[in-house]
Amino acid sequence: MSTPSESRLREHPDQRFAGLIHHVDLNEAVERLRHEPVRLTHGHRQMALYHHGSLTVALFQFNPDGGLEKHVADAAVIIHVLEGTISVKTAESTTTLTSGQMLMLPPGVPHDLTAPHPALVLLTVCLGHTPT
Repeated sequence: MSTPSESRLREHPDQRFAGLIHHVDLNEAVERLRHEPVRLTHGHRQMALYHHGSLTVALFQFNPDGGLEKHVADAAVIIHVLEGTISVKTAESTTTLTSGQMLMLPPGVPHDLTAPHPALVLLTVCLGHTPT
């Protein structure tokens, strides 16, 4: 029988995000994510690259027709496409993003995301929105 630490794909977040300074090689993170021996959920896999307090930065790899079902974040969200094309749908509009493009959403905006083709996305989520 394996222990919890033996069955983990990655270091526990307590260790992974310990310390003050965090250097991330995105190319290395992408390769690690692409080669992880884990089944994709809803056509995607993800890896938190950084988490501190109210800030999370995560890398998503989407297979063709993968995506994230409609959801709402109680946080500001920045969606940055690194490779490929995605579509983000809100009640207001549908926005197609390609490599090098970003979309910013304020807290409380229901949205879904689909990737018609393979895509890599960097997602930044910041809780604790202060009204302007």
